[in-house]
Amino acid sequence: MDNLLHALSIDLEEWYHPALVKGSIKTPKESQIWDSSNELLTLLNDYDIKATFFIVGEIAQEHPQLIHTIFHAGHEVAFHGFSHTPLYKLTPVSFQDELVKAKNLFGSILGSAAIKGFRAPNFSLTQKTAWAVDILKSCGFTYDSSVFPVTFPYFYECAGAPLSAYGINASDITIADATSTLKEFPVTVSQFGRIRLPITGGTYLRIYPFWLQKRILTHISRHRPLLLYIHPWECFEHTPRIRINPIGRFLSYHNIHSTVARLKILFRAFRFTRIDTVLGV
Repeated sequence: MDNLLHALSIDLEEWYHPALVKGSIKTPKESQIWDSSNELLTLLNDYDIKATFFIVGEIAQEHPQLIHTIFHAGHEVAFHGFSHTPLYKLTPVSFQDELVKAKNLFGSILGSAAIKGFRAPNFSLTQKTAWAVDILKSCGFTYDSSVFPVTFPYFYECAGAPLSAYGINASDITIADATSTLKEFPVTVSQFGRIRLPITGGTYLRIYPFWLQKRILTHISRHRPLLLYIHPWECFEHTPRIRINPIGRFLSYHNIHSTVARLKILFRAFRFTRIDTVLGV
């Protein structure tokens, strides 16, 4: 097993929250968050792993006992937007309102436990939404984990950002600022010369040939901590499959049946823990 500590994050959202699925649902949406989360919590317990859970506010509002369960199991509770709305669909005012509402909500559920981390839905922190950085600072957040340091059509626009954790500033979120009070922990990507590719977590955990992915992650882990992310619905075989376009269906559902098996191999190969532990915040 690798000796370096790596970060494991769970985006706690419903099966109907992903952007590729959300706009195509016409039937009533039945929650599966308890069942999918419990299976994932059991897996983490089996491997004695603590993780960071980026939690959608609406889920915390509707299932406060689930948040208690996560917190008292030793996992870090962080924030993932109130209604899973990307930053580019919010204004600075509405975003700040979401943060204040979330702070109050999690405070009512967990008492004085600090909420230190934020992840924007759909990794939507880019230069166009960099205004969010100063608002996160003003609301007392210690770190953000919303930057996907690649440029990928229709998704991410931060190719120039550092690959390791850095101080982030609203004037240019791709340049490290040692004086910043907000740390950025970007999602792990692979770099081949000038080319960067998504490699870890979510869709990318499922679509790559696993032998290749594990080999790349092993190489990266020799140089910097990994940041893996996953969603409970991706670890749950009963996640509904709705009719969407073929590309969206492939990205959303391909290899869901093998996600847990892949995670088990990674859990044996790398030492995973909470983001705040890896960052030392």
